[in-house]
Amino acid sequence: MLILLILVHILSQNGSAAPVPPSLVDRAPAETCDDINNCRKLFDIVWGCLATIFACTWVSVHPNVPPPDPSVLALTHGYFFCMGGFISSTGYPVTTEKQLDNPELGPQFLEGTQKIRVKEIADKSKGDALSKGVALAQGLWFTIQCLARVHQRLTVTELEVATPAFAVVNIFIWLLWWNKPLDIQLSIIIGSPTPLDAQPIIPLRPPRLNRLLYAIIGEVSSDGGYDPLSSTSVPSFWSPILDDNFQVGTVGITALAGSMLGDIHCAAWNTDFPTTEVMWIWRSCSLVIAAVPAVLPLLFVFSDSIHDTVFGETMIGNAISMILLFGSFPIYILARLILIALPLAALRSLPPSAFVDVNWSMYIPHI
Repeated sequence: MLILLILVHILSQNGSAAPVPPSLVDRAPAETCDDINNCRKLFDIVWGCLATIFACTWVSVHPNVPPPDPSVLALTHGYFFCMGGFISSTGYPVTTEKQLDNPELGPQFLEGTQKIRVKEIADKSKGDALSKGVALAQGLWFTIQCLARVHQRLTVTELEVATPAFAVVNIFIWLLWWNKPLDIQLSIIIGSPTPLDAQPIIPLRPPRLNRLLYAIIGEVSSDGGYDPLSSTSVPSFWSPILDDNFQVGTVGITALAGSMLGDIHCAAWNTDFPTTEVMWIWRSCSLVIAAVPAVLPLLFVFSDSIHDTVFGETMIGNAISMILLFGSFPIYILARLILIALPLAALRSLPPSAFVDVNWSMYIPHI
């Protein structure tokens, strides 16, 4: 690398270049470049070079296999356990606490899990810190652009409001699932594999209606109707049961992440809408998707105490609880669909200021 730099320096001192065509000289000399279509900024030069160097260097490095390290149970093991990453020798996932408490198979499962290192699980994952970081940076950059438009009193379209809303919710998911493996196709067998002729016949899965209801309302008092021996894969909408170790703060984080989508939509409360009807539809739907994710998780966790205190053991109380639980979901889904359609429909007639770009130079300190 040093030899290459010396060679470039020598050539730049003693070398001569071919004459530049007059058309190019007239088009973009450095001291008179004032045409935005034919000129570039210093940032464009530096950014293009650094991005190319980083990308080429990143994919060109081929490190050796790292030395083995002691296997310690980590958060990655927990995620891999819940997503069905560990399977028994019969081909069924090991995902419930009941399986670990089994006096015959539990010790075998625990011993086999501890032998799997975090790097072995991470090696199966299709995502790494770089890929997640790039997506995270893109979401943050878009959000900064929208905030800059608000600061400079430029029009922020409804679509530009909806996009950061999804980005912020996804940022919560990325941070909470930072250690969760991504897109793993093959599980890890704990114990000796069973011969093909000894593999059990795959039983019937639960009816679709049962799986749909559990995906919507979940289950607290049991395993949610999920039996690991009923299928060779873990349902998409399933999580372990809530036990004594469950922290209410987890529900608070979930409620906050869900309501952020509606809160950001509410930030466009005073945006210029095409009609008054569209304005009130936007406001109403924003309030719905902000309130439902915040209220329902708390209502779900404290449902027993709230039901006994407010309603008591009455038919009216049971009916109100069911209406709150099941009635809010179709309303929430409808509000989400409307807030997807409205930003797209608003693109038909945008005000002129929506096409004005942000003036970033005003944020650069200067004398």
